[in-house]
Amino acid sequence: MEPKKFKWQWLEGPVDIAQEHIVLSYGDPSRPGNGVWVPVARVGPPKGDAFQVEWLVDPATPENLKMVKAATKQLDFYLVEKREPDPWKYAKYHCGTGANMYSKIYWACYPGKDFEKSCV
Repeated sequence: MEPKKFKWQWLEGPVDIAQEHIVLSYGDPSRPGNGVWVPVARVGPPKGDAFQVEWLVDPATPENLKMVKAATKQLDFYLVEKREPDPWKYAKYHCGTGANMYSKIYWACYPGKDFEKSCV
């Protein structure tokens, strides 16, 4: 029997920080120690075929547009367009990759209240 295939998507909504989650921050990767990284969005693990994404900045504010567009592009790519069989597992893996280190959007995984569990 063929495994169930999901059409992954992300939707705006609250993310429970007591549970495992990922925070996307915007900044300048050429200044890792000296630059300012702004938390832009929080992502929760999927429920069915959808990820909850909570904006940490107001997406309607013009000064946040560049950050929100960059985060949206990465959310679309890593969670939907890449078509990973388990995009949550891949997103957590991506948090530790070199590509993540050199991007304007930095993905960081947080284990929530269960600090003994590793995100990756």
